[in-house]
Amino acid sequence: MSARPVVALLLALPLASGDVVAGTPAGFKPDPDCRRQPQREAWLHAQAERWHRVLMLQTGYERPETFSVCHLTKGQPYADYDRDRIYLRSISAEEDALSLAHEYLHLAFKHHPLARDERFIEHTARQLLSPSSVESPP
Repeated sequence: MSARPVVALLLALPLASGDVVAGTPAGFKPDPDCRRQPQREAWLHAQAERWHRVLMLQTGYERPETFSVCHLTKGQPYADYDRDRIYLRSISAEEDALSLAHEYLHLAFKHHPLARDERFIEHTARQLLSPSSVESPP
């Protein structure tokens, strides 16, 4: 299976209001400011595991311990550094994957000047999502 259908499949899954993502702490209470997107979080957690091997070689990289992916009704995707959240509006599976990778990198470099280097962030996100780096599930 090629990478694009895998990304499309994972990002196009319907959202269920009661879904819990692996790694969610017991007793977690939803935040009304964040309508979480569990399938996107699960996909990003899986990708982040793989990306870590590459990113740990970069100066300034700090693996986010936790993060949430929240639904954005309108506007551009963004990362909330204070809450370790990614806000994403669904456009298309391919664009969503790039936006998730891009905003994840902002969180991963938030304590370093590279977090504000849009060229670096975008270039790195595209490299991480190159067809050879996106694995299909077993």
